[in-house]
Amino acid sequence: MLRPSYAPTGRQPRESVFISGPLPQDNEPVCSPYIEACVAAAQESCDRIYEAQCSLRRGVADLPRMSKVLQNERLFVLINESHASTYSLQLVEEIEPQIGELAERAEKGIKVLERKESLLASKVDALQSRASSRVSSAPAVAKKLDALARQREALEQELQTLSAEVEHLESRLMS
Repeated sequence: MLRPSYAPTGRQPRESVFISGPLPQDNEPVCSPYIEACVAAAQESCDRIYEAQCSLRRGVADLPRMSKVLQNERLFVLINESHASTYSLQLVEEIEPQIGELAERAEKGIKVLERKESLLASKVDALQSRASSRVSSAPAVAKKLDALARQREALEQELQTLSAEVEHLESRLMS
């Protein structure tokens, strides 16, 4: 991998602005004959350092997210199982009486609704028996019968709702 400062035409260094080679008065070179090898080795070192830097950046780019994940993991490691079970038992002890009270209230409500339903059913039966004996008052009885039937349906719906709520509370109590 080449560094961005490297010339794209090849691996040769750029031309120097200084005169190289023998000086006009001497026939001996000013620079060491191994200078090109030294420059090539320095360039190779720079390339390797650049590759290592890119690799390091890729490796630590996800550091903020990973530190957050590890921090959350440490939170769970700090709480041992005995503490968690103790707190859950305390929570059950606090909630269980309230759930029991709600279940009792729901059962009382169901009993009241069942009594109302039986009273309405007996009224409907009585009205039906009177309606069959008296044909002349059929329209008035039919209106009352329809009203009572609607009232009965509403109470049955309320009974179903309360029984579903009781079942839900019992299932929460069991779990």
